[in-house]
Amino acid sequence: METDPRIRTYLRLTTVCGAMQAFIFQDWSWLLVFTVIWSILVLIWLESSSKSAGAGTNWLPLAMAVPFLGYPCYWVSMMPYTWESDLWTVQVDLTMALWLLLYGAGGAEGAVDSLSSTIHEMFSAYYLAAGFWKLNADFLDPMASCAGVFFSQHVTRYFGTLSWESQVELGRSVLPWVPLGGVAVEVSMGLVFLLGRLDRRCARLGLLYILCFHLWVCLTPEPNNISLFAVQCASRLAIVLDPSALHAASMKIGSYAFALSALGTVAVACGIQAGFTPLNWGFLVFIPLFLFMHLVVFVETGTKAPTPPATRSRRRPWWTYLATSFAWAYSFGTIMLGAMEEATPNMFANLKIHGGSNHLVLPTGLLFKWFGEAGDSHPYGGGVIRMETTTSHWLQTIYPCDLTHVLQPSAAPDLLEVLGSPRPVFLNSGANRILGLREKGFVPPPPHGKLLQYTTPAVEWKRLLKEAIEKDRSFAVTYSHLPGTAGDEVWRATAYARRVLLKVADGGIAGCDVSFPNGTRADCKTTDLPYHLDVPWWIQKIGLYHGYPILHDAQGEVRKSIQCFGP
Repeated sequence: METDPRIRTYLRLTTVCGAMQAFIFQDWSWLLVFTVIWSILVLIWLESSSKSAGAGTNWLPLAMAVPFLGYPCYWVSMMPYTWESDLWTVQVDLTMALWLLLYGAGGAEGAVDSLSSTIHEMFSAYYLAAGFWKLNADFLDPMASCAGVFFSQHVTRYFGTLSWESQVELGRSVLPWVPLGGVAVEVSMGLVFLLGRLDRRCARLGLLYILCFHLWVCLTPEPNNISLFAVQCASRLAIVLDPSALHAASMKIGSYAFALSALGTVAVACGIQAGFTPLNWGFLVFIPLFLFMHLVVFVETGTKAPTPPATRSRRRPWWTYLATSFAWAYSFGTIMLGAMEEATPNMFANLKIHGGSNHLVLPTGLLFKWFGEAGDSHPYGGGVIRMETTTSHWLQTIYPCDLTHVLQPSAAPDLLEVLGSPRPVFLNSGANRILGLREKGFVPPPPHGKLLQYTTPAVEWKRLLKEAIEKDRSFAVTYSHLPGTAGDEVWRATAYARRVLLKVADGGIAGCDVSFPNGTRADCKTTDLPYHLDVPWWIQKIGLYHGYPILHDAQGEVRKSIQCFGP
C-alpha cells in the first residue's frame, strides 16, 4: 500500500520549514534540531525505498509521526513567546501525528480525505478569525490601523518613482478605504476557503487566495515581510491539495530535478553573497513553494471533491471533529475570554483584549471584566494598569516598543504624518517580547528618546514587575489602577482609582505607597499587587498580553484610537 502523496509532501515541506527555523534563524534548540534531523532521515529512507515499501512497513507510521510530535513539543516549550502560526502548526501537526499513529501513512483510496478535511476546517478557522477580529473600531480608523502602516510601506516602496506630491495624493485617495478593504480581503479569503469543504472549486480558489495573500505579506517591506509565517502555513496546507494532481505535478517537476537543483544552488549562493537576513531566506524558500502549489492547483481538474462513491459513506473518525472544534474554540473563544492575546489569530488587528472590547460584534477579554474587581491577588483581578513613570530600563524598553524608526522605506512614516497620523505610527510589543529586539540589540531605541506610557492587564503587569525586579534590581515606578474595567482612550490615558509609587532596592520592595483621587495617601496593603506577583504557571504559560500605547496627536490631545501595536 503506497504512502499517500499528501502525507509524503506534508513531511517534505515541513522538514524544509523546520530546517529553515533551525539553521536560517539560528535556533539551535536540541529538540528542534533532533526533529529536523529525524525528518531528514525518514525522508531519505522513503525516497530510497520502493513506493509500496513505505506505507507497508509497520514502524514507518511511528517514524513519520515523530516529527509531528517533535515540532509541537518544541513550540509548546517556547510558550508563551510564540507567534500565532506556531500554535497553528502545533494543532495541525498533532492532528497529523495522531492520524499516522492510528491509521498509518497510506490506507484505502480516499482514507486520508478525512485528515485533509479536518486540517482544511482548522485552517479555515484561523484565516477567518484573522479577518473577523479586524472588524473593530480602531482597525477601521485609517489614522491608527495597521493596514495604513502596511499601505504606506507599499506606496513608498513600489510607487517610489512617483513624485512625493503624487504619493501623497494617492495616499489621500486610497488610505480611507484601506482598513475596510483589508477586512474584506481576509474575511472573504477565510470564507471562500471554508466553502471549499462543500465545493472543490472554492477549495482551489481559496488556496490560491491564501497563497497570494502570503506572497503580498512577503512583499511588504521590512520589518513586516513575515516570510516564515508564509512557509509554516503553506507547508501544512499541502494536505489540502488533490492527491492525483499532486502526484502529477511532482512527476512533472521531477523531470527537471537537475535544473531546479542547479537553480536552487545559485539562489542560495547569491543569498550568502548578498548577506540575506532570515526574512529574505524565508522569502527565498516560499517562492518555489508558492509556484509548486499553484502548479498542483492548475493541474487539478473537475468541479467536485475527488472522492470516489465508495468512500463517501466512509465514517470520519470522531476525534477529527474534536480537532476542528478545538481550532475554532482557539480562534474565537480564547480571545472572547481573554485567556490569550499573543499567539492568537488577531495579528495586526488593533484589537483590545483589556480595557473593554472595541470589536463591532463580539466581546473580548471577558475574564478581565468578570474578575476585574476581584482584588489584586486574583490571577485575573487588579483591573487595568497604566505604567506612568519609571527608572526601570526593562519597563521602559519592553513595552510598548516603538518601531517606527525601523519601518522601510524610511519615507513610510513621513507619508502617514503628512496624511494626519503623527509619529509614532508602528509599535510592536509582541515582536519585542518574542524576539528580544531591544534586549538583544537587534533594534536601536527610537530617536525621540521619550518614555511612552502604556496599559496592560494586571496579570501581565505582575509578570513585568517580576522581570524588572530580576533584571534591574533597583528602580522606582509609578503606575495606576484604572477605575472599572472598560473605557475609551481618554480613560486609558488619564483616569485612575489609585496610583502606586513602588520603590525596589536590591531585588526587594523598599517602599510602596498609594494615592487616591481625593488627595489622600496611604501605605500599600499586603493585599495589594506588589505583594502578589506570583500567578499560576498555566496562566503564565498560555497568556502573554500586549502593552497598549498611550499616544497624543499634534495638538497634544489623546488619540481617539489605539495606534497599531503589532501582533
